[in-house]
Amino acid sequence: AQDRGLGQPLRIPPPRVGPPASVDTIKARYSRNFQDIYGILVRMADSLALSRDQLEQVEVRRRMMRARGDSLYGALAEELSGLPADYDIKAALKREQQADSVNWQYNYDERPFLHALLTPGQIRLLPPPLFGLVTNPRFRARFFGF
Repeated sequence: AQDRGLGQPLRIPPPRVGPPASVDTIKARYSRNFQDIYGILVRMADSLALSRDQLEQVEVRRRMMRARGDSLYGALAEELSGLPADYDIKAALKREQQADSVNWQYNYDERPFLHALLTPGQIRLLPPPLFGLVTNPRFRARFFGF
């Protein structure tokens, strides 16, 4: 059995050698997790027939959300970049998951604003995840790739 490597773990963890990633690199990696719900609306502006006033409100809100995400992931990056070489992987993963949950809660908290901003006809035209976010107060799904 030892000759065929069956005694080896099935999954080899990545090596923890070399210099740690910089704060900016870590922040950039995690910022990719940020789901820009207002960017989706901007891209759908023609399909939704958003008015100029609606688009301006969306852009203001988009900047606010981006600032929240930058702050959240900047703090996470600072924390992770300061970890010692023998850091607790489970604790770091838990911290990452907490930040991700906070990021999604920011999106869920936008429901009242979106519901007030969009007309019933515009809401009906939203893709399913955004439609759920706007119409269902208990919506907690996570969606990507728009």
